Amino acid sequence: MHRCDPAFAPSGGAGNRTSMRGGGPLTAVVVPVNTDPDRPTSLWRRLWANVQLRDAALPEPEKIFSWLRPTLTSGKADGGAELHDADSRLDPLHAFFGMPRRLWLTFAGEGVCAMTGEKGPVAIGFVQKPWGMNYGLWQHPLTPYRREKKDGVLYSMKPKSGRFGYRDWVAATIGDSPDGPLRQGAAAVHTARQARADELCIAGARDPLVRVAGWAMNNMEAVSYLAADTPMHLAAHGQAVVIDTLARRLADAGDLAASALRSAVGRVLSRDAAPDKTAVAQVSSDFFGGTDDTFHDLLDAALNGAGDPEAQWLATLRQAALALFDTAAPAPADDAQRAADVVESRSGLVATFSGYGPLGRKLFGALALPPPETKRGKGRVA
Repeated sequence: MHRCDPAFAPSGGAGNRTSMRGGGPLTAVVVPVNTDPDRPTSLWRRLWANVQLRDAALPEPEKIFSWLRPTLTSGKADGGAELHDADSRLDPLHAFFGMPRRLWLTFAGEGVCAMTGEKGPVAIGFVQKPWGMNYGLWQHPLTPYRREKKDGVLYSMKPKSGRFGYRDWVAATIGDSPDGPLRQGAAAVHTARQARADELCIAGARDPLVRVAGWAMNNMEAVSYLAADTPMHLAAHGQAVVIDTLARRLADAGDLAASALRSAVGRVLSRDAAPDKTAVAQVSSDFFGGTDDTFHDLLDAALNGAGDPEAQWLATLRQAALALFDTAAPAPADDAQRAADVVESRSGLVATFSGYGPLGRKLFGALALPPPETKRGKGRVA
């Protein structure tokens, strides 16, 4: 028998502990890529790109590998104590070898490994003993985190059903600005972007990827599996802050534009009845999906010092939003009142993308664009 650990374990009832990152966490890793497709990146280089650098000497193996010492159990007799990443009995490297659930694989007979071709015992099942290690706050280097409020507790980000868009990229890769860190990118990705850019941009390599993966869970039920490779937009240290700020700015503007689009479509669809939430949600999803490639293209262009990304992004958001509005809420030829509602909602959407109204001012502010000129008439702004 051999012990192993479910690294992504969700809650599972009394004594069945979750993983140290919580149930079903998102994982984000750096993937170096060679320019030559005939020379795949070595496994060593892929692993090394995600290793956190440290000055301290390696600790005793027992502080890393739980199975080399008596298990720090969490039953009633043990007081159910939580283990944190600052616990002196464990080392931060223990993050890769956590053991919230004690599983013993059972073997029977001989077989051939499909990966190595070697012969050996075949695992046919497992048995479990509850009340394993009870992890509290433990910040894993390969997982992004978030806070409910500025000084709140960190929670691991979870995968969502559907695509991994640019808003998710910002959250998992760079997080929020340092003065208000509600979302924190994975530590390994942050280290690579801030301290190892020169090492990753060696000859024969191109921009590394950020690979994200994880199970979207509903309690103990796996809903879907998310896996995506996205550009890392790796910049030299001096330029990294500029690119990160631009990425947050574009993502914030995308959120505001989507909000304006949902509101405009919802007003038209709700004239006769409650708005179809599914239809409005689909319009929002199509909006983010349709602008995703441009987001990454603009970051690449900014890395090369080309273009006016904020103005180009505004034009992209405007075009995508108006096209989706026209499809979701066409003006009917046989209903004058409804046609008037459509025209009014569309005009409001155009005004927002011109910088007018509360949402328009926020949109221009998010992109650091100058506000539009106003013409003052008799006591009002035209």
